[in-house]
Amino acid sequence: MNKRICCTLLFLLAITAMPLRMLAQATASGSVTGTVSDASSAVVNGAVVTIVSSATDEKRTTTSNTAGSFRFDMLQAGSYRLTVSSTGFSSVTENFEILVGQTVSANVTLHPGATTQTVEVAGENPLIDTTKTSVSTEITPSEVQQLPMVGRTWPTSRILHPASNRPTPTIQRRTAMRFFPSTATAAVT
Repeated sequence: MNKRICCTLLFLLAITAMPLRMLAQATASGSVTGTVSDASSAVVNGAVVTIVSSATDEKRTTTSNTAGSFRFDMLQAGSYRLTVSSTGFSSVTENFEILVGQTVSANVTLHPGATTQTVEVAGENPLIDTTKTSVSTEITPSEVQQLPMVGRTWPTSRILHPASNRPTPTIQRRTAMRFFPSTATAAVT
């Protein structure tokens, strides 16, 4: 009895000590990666890179490394504004949208100029993500709301994707037998 109580208390202590991020591993997030260079294609070390969410005004800042690279991970899906600045160069601002699981490439070229001069660049996301080899489909919340879901549940919606594998009839029969034994018996006989 004492051993059981100790194990239970140890388990509860482990769960409460665990950070919340470890419990929520499945997140709807994306990443931004890029390189900062100047007009002569030389990398810019120490450029200040700031990304701001248009929806929440959450702001993250980093600096480019010796290779001129920067990276922002675990960004929620949505619209963002990226601003890159360095001494002796004019600031550059880019607006883009991050989709779930997408890695946006934001390579920025800084031009010599006054520090108060700002250049704003607007662009679209490419249709093909060249940094990943996985097959996936993004479905917006409005597309989900427009689906006719009468008699259909969200797990069965996955078969609408062309790359998904449809379950075999034997799996369906086992599932029916597990959850609805009286119907499965009637269907088998």
